[in-house]
Amino acid sequence: MTGLTDFLKGDVGISTLRQSRAVKAPASQYIAMVLTKKGKFPDIGGSYTPFGGSATVVTAANIALLQKDLAYQGGAYFFGEGTINGTKGKPTEITEGMTYGRAFKPRPTGEVQETAQLTYKHFYRNIPFFNDLRRNSRGYDIWLYTANSVQKIDAKTNSPVFESIGHPITGERENVIAGEFEISWNDLDGELVPYFGITVGDLDAELMVYNFAAAPSALVNMTQQPGCAGDCITFNRTTNATCGFTRDVTDPKGCGSHYLFYNDDEAFPGGVTGSVNPTTGVISFTALSTGTHRFTHAYENETGIFAYYCFKIVAS
Repeated sequence: MTGLTDFLKGDVGISTLRQSRAVKAPASQYIAMVLTKKGKFPDIGGSYTPFGGSATVVTAANIALLQKDLAYQGGAYFFGEGTINGTKGKPTEITEGMTYGRAFKPRPTGEVQETAQLTYKHFYRNIPFFNDLRRNSRGYDIWLYTANSVQKIDAKTNSPVFESIGHPITGERENVIAGEFEISWNDLDGELVPYFGITVGDLDAELMVYNFAAAPSALVNMTQQPGCAGDCITFNRTTNATCGFTRDVTDPKGCGSHYLFYNDDEAFPGGVTGSVNPTTGVISFTALSTGTHRFTHAYENETGIFAYYCFKIVAS
């Protein structure tokens, strides 16, 4: 037999209803999304310690910047503004299984089910990622951004499911091969409450790149030529011997790696022997045939954040 306490529930407090013609309503669009590993990033009001920094209270104003820090460390996938577009319909209300008394229809319980539809611009180049996502085995907390706000779909509380994942090919060369996916979730207490006051500039996908040190260091058997901004850095090899330099990224690195290519993405040709230390960014060439050689130095972490630059070596 149940006790009286099973039926006692505190009064629901009155909620404010704010409105003003002077305040612009938020635009009806999701413009960014962040996936963080379940429970690895705190809710707004919690504390997060960025790489090399001190504990910081998470607010709407700084949440995107702090999530970028986590993404640099390999702990988040950051779908920045300019790459994603999202919509959501009205929620489906969960009702009691039958009617009681004089009710003419089942009474809503307060629980809702919702589904967001998202389109990702670079889907076709990331099919392995989305094939993994459709398995729904990772347990992500999901953060959906509008231009004004952020909402959290909690992996534990809301049990989100990724579904309807795929890409159409339209036969129109002016269209890119974007892909689509849906996220469905439920909440016992109704719709997700948004937090307003985000810094929308922190969501820009173009800023979600690594930064290399401003200048190469520890030059070995080479001198750097003066050049114009935007040009490849150019070095003159001093003597016909081993040469190189160091240039690492300055952001948190996660478990990423440095890469070195000839020209943009080619293997080294005959007469050229070199490598980059995958951890430190130390570049070394033990053989360079006479001529001007162009290289691309890149760094990428485990969640796909990367950066690159080009340099040339003149070997006489």
